[in-house]
Amino acid sequence: MVNEPDIVKQLREAEKLGLLQNSIESGYEELESIERSPENAPYTTDVLPREIMGDTITTEDIENTCRSLFEMSPDGIIVLNLKGIIVSCNPAALKMFGYSKEELIGNHFDKLGKNKKSDIPKYSEIFASAVKGNTIEPFELKMYHKNGTSFWTEIHINLLKENGEKIGIQANIRDITKRKNVEEGLKTSKEKYAALVEAVPDIAACIDFEGTFLFMNQRSAGQLGGTPEDFIGKKIWDVFPKEIADRQIEGIRKAISSKKGFEIEAASVIHGDKRWYTTRIEPIEDSDGKISSVLVIAADITKRKIAEEKLKESERKYHALVETLSDFVFIIDSTGKFTYLKPEFEKITGFSVE
Repeated sequence: MVNEPDIVKQLREAEKLGLLQNSIESGYEELESIERSPENAPYTTDVLPREIMGDTITTEDIENTCRSLFEMSPDGIIVLNLKGIIVSCNPAALKMFGYSKEELIGNHFDKLGKNKKSDIPKYSEIFASAVKGNTIEPFELKMYHKNGTSFWTEIHINLLKENGEKIGIQANIRDITKRKNVEEGLKTSKEKYAALVEAVPDIAACIDFEGTFLFMNQRSAGQLGGTPEDFIGKKIWDVFPKEIADRQIEGIRKAISSKKGFEIEAASVIHGDKRWYTTRIEPIEDSDGKISSVLVIAADITKRKIAEEKLKESERKYHALVETLSDFVFIIDSTGKFTYLKPEFEKITGFSVE
């Protein structure tokens, strides 16, 4: 597409970020699904094969397997005793925080990373609640590397028991910095796009192939008698008379199919009131080159159309009045050319009006 409006470019960027975020989230969902599947569940005597390499499984085999899972986990794992002292951690946790095992083991968890003092009470409250046996929902937390750089984590807390007795807390820590950066980028892009669209003095909306409103600026919603939230997710047939909605979807699908934008001038009906618009329809392309929606920008030209119609009506009345006069009437412009000649001119002069 040539010379596409800045608004379209902004929307493309927002959609690319949206696709990247969806990709990352799908990756996390797939990873979590794998982790929850039976073949990847923590080994117990119920799920381990009864024999390994021909030998009966032993408690030592189970311990070794669990140790391997602990060491090879891509997520950081830190084990605390009931006093909050770090008693064990895996390589992923050491890499995540930039410490050696000797620097972490034996220290209280509030010494983990360069945590802000203002955050420590929050950590302590979560730890105390977990020790009491309360279920701690996964939560996101900004943490700090030894070198002072911050990163975002998603933390899962589990209470460890042995023979029914509480013995400690295990924290599984996943680095979600990339995902958070994408979310922040998407938020910034959406805010920038929204501000750009809201600044446009015209009506602006994003509509997909099925005629569903994906976005709408305040001006559009205002003309329809509501807010953007009232219309996003609705079909154009929910808002406009069927005849007009059918015509609109025809233009939308034409732009999507041809991958070319175009401009039209047409009437619409808003709350029973006929209004005229000059509308630009631009197809929106995603990162894969696919087009499934359009950006519609419409300028209300109702006042102009009314003025034009009044002028035409005035001219009709003027000509009708002139035709009733018995006198010879003609109009000459500033260059001396005739712009109007009453039919009687030909009778009087013998010259053709043309």
